[in-house]
Amino acid sequence: MVKPCWRPRVDDDASGKVDGLVWYKDLGNHLYGKFSMAVIQANNLLEDQSQLQSGPLSSCNSGPQGTFIGVYDGHAGIEASRFISHNLFSNFKGFKIHWDAFLKRAEFNKDPPQSKYRSAEPFHKPILSSEPSILVHKLQSEDQFLIFASDGLWEHLSNQEAVKIVQNFPRRGIAKRLAKAALKEAAKKREMRSLSNSYPFTIRGGVPSPTDLHSARFSALPRTTIAKMFT
Repeated sequence: MVKPCWRPRVDDDASGKVDGLVWYKDLGNHLYGKFSMAVIQANNLLEDQSQLQSGPLSSCNSGPQGTFIGVYDGHAGIEASRFISHNLFSNFKGFKIHWDAFLKRAEFNKDPPQSKYRSAEPFHKPILSSEPSILVHKLQSEDQFLIFASDGLWEHLSNQEAVKIVQNFPRRGIAKRLAKAALKEAAKKREMRSLSNSYPFTIRGGVPSPTDLHSARFSALPRTTIAKMFT
């Protein structure tokens, strides 16, 4: 199943290219930069899902602008990851960030907000919880790119190896290069003599520099890796 990943390209359009079992977009635009993305299909169904939404982050076009990236695990079933991919961002855009109860803790459900903005019923636990966890990493001005990936990439490439690849090769097609590098490492670890052996591995990658990509939704597989790099 791995060997067809190196077959000649059979399709090409503005939204991406197909090269055997590889789908990829060498370079695309989002609000603050560019991205590159690739998927290697190794199973019959694409279970994991991901999306990149760029532009208004609220239902009002005059609201805050930004880029939203989602990576959704489908190992427990494709229906859940697909549902989240198709519904999370649209609901996220409808959230009222200011004084709305479902984004508040109990200590904020009191004056000075007007009574119409407060929950009529008292509550003690946060209505919207960050459990199991929310991690925040502040970007610095010297940061050149970001890589978002599921475990498929990191099982076979270290942080340093992935960064070295991105730094030493052109942006265009970098996601596909990362995908194939991880696939080759997977083959080595399984003591394969060639890449013609089957291995359930999928990779999605991406890189980013300014313009406007309003919306894109991509799929990948178990052991999927999604990488998006932003400059």
